[in-house]
Amino acid sequence: GDAAAYVLDASALDDEALAAAAERFDRVRRATVERDQVAKSAAAGLLSGLPEPVQVALREDAELRASAQAMVAHPLFGFLMADKDFRERAQAAVREEAGLRALIQSFTTGRVEQVESREAWFDLLLDHKLVVAMFSAKWCGPCKLLKPIVAHLSQVPSLSRLKFVAVDGDELPTVTQEAGVSAYPTIKLYADCREQESVVGGDVQKLVRILETAAASGYSR
Repeated sequence: GDAAAYVLDASALDDEALAAAAERFDRVRRATVERDQVAKSAAAGLLSGLPEPVQVALREDAELRASAQAMVAHPLFGFLMADKDFRERAQAAVREEAGLRALIQSFTTGRVEQVESREAWFDLLLDHKLVVAMFSAKWCGPCKLLKPIVAHLSQVPSLSRLKFVAVDGDELPTVTQEAGVSAYPTIKLYADCREQESVVGGDVQKLVRILETAAASGYSR
């Protein structure tokens, strides 16, 4: 009798736990769907109802118009618009032509800083705890495919603690050699000036895993 009662009680607890878990999952799912809908709606409507000077600029400048339309249609832009701070900054930026152009430029290039010298390279490593460095060359075909992906990753809010930089191997051969780069593109993660991870080629999934781990933990192996 006691054993049977215990089994029945345990079963009831399991059912309650499952029901509670299902409810939590459903809440998260609904919140995610709602957030995605808000983001998509905000992205789609970003170029609507703009001040007249901005509308005139878009009508008269075909390149600006095409760039703006491509930006708001990009899946990553929709993802970024799910972040409230980014969404509010974007909505404020497009109220002026200069702000719209700056937003497009920022979305295209991300927050990737071009390293101009060996001294600047060392300064960046010293000034930032976590540095993501992309080593590439202008003649490198795969680099051209990877650059916009890195630019977009640099704008993901959850990766904001990472400093993204770009090193041109032809312009800074000494930096490239000292970093142990033997092929392009190569992306290296540095923590406290020490190399922690290296991704050679276009393994984007591996790169994303490394960046997410670094951003979440400050990087600890």
